Amino acid sequence: MSEQLVAVERRDDGVAVVRLQNGKVNSLSSEVLRQLRSVAESLTTDPPGA
Repeated sequence: MSEQLVAVERRDDGVAVVRLQNGKVNSLSSEVLRQLRSVAESLTTDPPGA
């Protein structure tokens, strides 16, 4: 399983906070981009505060 490089905090007020956890510079590797896409798809189908 891949390391979690993207963290999501879903708030009740309808806001989602997405944080990159990929070292000091948070470079956009292919794995970070894959995880960001997955988070975006998840938030589209199940928005926070819904």
